[in-house]
Amino acid sequence: MAWYDEGKLAKKPNTIKDFVRCLHHLIKEGYTTPAQLAIYGRSAGGLLMGAVLNEVPDLIQACLMEVPFVDVINTMFDASLPWTAFEYTEWGNPAADRTIYDVMRSYCPYTNVAPRETYPHVMVCGGMNDPRVSFFEPVKFVAKLRHNWQSDNLLLLRIDDAGHGGNSGQYAHLDDLAQEYAFLIYALGAPLMPVPPPVVARGDMTPLVSRPGSVARSASFAGGRASPTPAVALESVSPRRSRTLSHRRHEPGKMGLDVPRGSAVRRARSPDPAAASTAEIDAREYKSKTARGDRGVSRVYQWVANFF
Repeated sequence: MAWYDEGKLAKKPNTIKDFVRCLHHLIKEGYTTPAQLAIYGRSAGGLLMGAVLNEVPDLIQACLMEVPFVDVINTMFDASLPWTAFEYTEWGNPAADRTIYDVMRSYCPYTNVAPRETYPHVMVCGGMNDPRVSFFEPVKFVAKLRHNWQSDNLLLLRIDDAGHGGNSGQYAHLDDLAQEYAFLIYALGAPLMPVPPPVVARGDMTPLVSRPGSVARSASFAGGRASPTPAVALESVSPRRSRTLSHRRHEPGKMGLDVPRGSAVRRARSPDPAAASTAEIDAREYKSKTARGDRGVSRVYQWVANFF
C-alpha cells in the first residue's frame, strides 16, 4: 500500500517517472534499443503511455494504446460521466483542489501534446460503447496529435463497436489482435515470415542461429541473458507443440518428461538428471507464459520478440 499511495492523487507523476527510468535501464543494460522498443498500455495504462509519449518520444519505436484515459482534466471536471466521481479517490478532484489540477495539467496526455518531429509509430484503439473511457477521448487525442504531427511514422486510430474490455465476439478480438500484431511487426521492422528458434547444442547455451540486435531465444527464460546451466536438446519441438509436454518428478536416469501419444515431440536423449531438471524448468516456464491468453501483455510482446 505504501508503494501504491506514492503513485496516486498528487503523486501520480511518480508512475510516469518510474516507467521512464525503466526504459532508460533496459536500453543502458543492452536488453533493447530505442529502435526495437515498443510500449503498451490500456485504460489508466493508456494514460501512462500517452504521458511517456509526450515526455520521451525519442526512446521508443512504437506505442500501442487501448481505451486510453488520455483526456484526464476534462473528464475529471465532468461529474456527469459514469466513472468521474467514482475515481476522485484515485486521481483527485481538480474542481475542488487547485493543487490536484496543477498536477493533472503537468501529466495529462491530451493537454501536453506539442509539435514534435520525433514521434514514434502510434496506434490508438477505443470503444464506442465504453462506459469508463468515452470514445471521444482517444478521438480527441489522435486529432490533436495529427494537428501537431511532424513525423513520417504511422499514426493510427481504431474505434470499435465495443466496451472497455474490447470486442465480445467469438473471433472479433482475434481480428483486433491480428491488427495490433501487424502494427507492431511493421513498426519494429520484424521479418514478415516467422523465424525458427535457434538450435542449441547439448551442454552449450550459445545459439547456433542468432538474430542481430537481440538476445537468443534460448536465453529468453533467463531474463534475456544466457544461463550457465547446460541445456537439453529437444528435437522437433515447436512452440505450439511444446505446450503438450507434461511433467512428473524425475527419477535417476530418466528425463521426467512424458511425451503424449501421437505427438511429434521426441524424447530428449541426455540421461543427465541435472540436464533433465533444466528442461523441466524451461518447459514449465514456457507453459506459464502461454497460459495467460492472447490478450495478455506478455503474450503480445513475447510473440513479437520472437522475431528478433
